[in-house]
Amino acid sequence: MSEKAKLFSKQIKEFQLLNDVGWFTLNHLHAFAIICDKQPMMLRDLCSEMAAEKSSVNRVVWSLSSGLPKSNKRNSKQENLFNVRTVPEDMRQREITLTMKGTALRNKMFLEDEDE
Repeated sequence: MSEKAKLFSKQIKEFQLLNDVGWFTLNHLHAFAIICDKQPMMLRDLCSEMAAEKSSVNRVVWSLSSGLPKSNKRNSKQENLFNVRTVPEDMRQREITLTMKGTALRNKMFLEDEDE
């Protein structure tokens, strides 16, 4: 297996283990990697970066965030990797940043191997 493939496999395992998630998709990992690289980021920009529909990206972001919107009545499990806040200047916009748990996961997945 190539070194890049081994690294990618390790990163996927870290994402699963640290968060105890067996339900995640590659879209979850993709969104997490983009936010790690470009935070803070607006939800609309994440949609463009992922080349995905807003509704799909929104579901992924909320499942990885620290809180569901008040209008969401589902009992979805959330992973507390992202903070999502409404931008005061434009209440329609959402800004995404990493939580402390998200930062720890980013460091484990993407920064540990840089020293090797």
